[in-house]
Amino acid sequence: MSKSSIDTMYIYERLGEALNSETEDEMNQLISNLCRNCAHKYYHDTDVKIGLGPLSTYDPFFFEAEMKRRNDEEREVEMNKPTNDFEALCLALELAVTAPNEEKSAQALTMAEDMQSRLTEIDVRRATKYVEEKLK
Repeated sequence: MSKSSIDTMYIYERLGEALNSETEDEMNQLISNLCRNCAHKYYHDTDVKIGLGPLSTYDPFFFEAEMKRRNDEEREVEMNKPTNDFEALCLALELAVTAPNEEKSAQALTMAEDMQSRLTEIDVRRATKYVEEKLK
């Protein structure tokens, strides 16, 4: 039997993304993409094709494109990572306003409240004004 390996964190993240999708169609698409990606990774590691029907639209560049997307996301998160409480408050306030649903907005507000307790009232007002201007 041929051997292949797939990063457990990658599978965990992709399944989490699928399970947290807003629609069933989106979830199905994400799981389908994951299956295709696993098949491609197995082929890349073993030179044996799996999970591909005769009418498959197999994309040999899918895995590389997905990994590039993931690396770009990780770099973006690092670039946007707050370095102090003021930046964290600004980010939390922005996320609270732009969140895709009420649950995520509430989570961001909880983070913002935590950050507010660590800052002066002036810094809190300054952060609020900054976010308001940024989102105009």
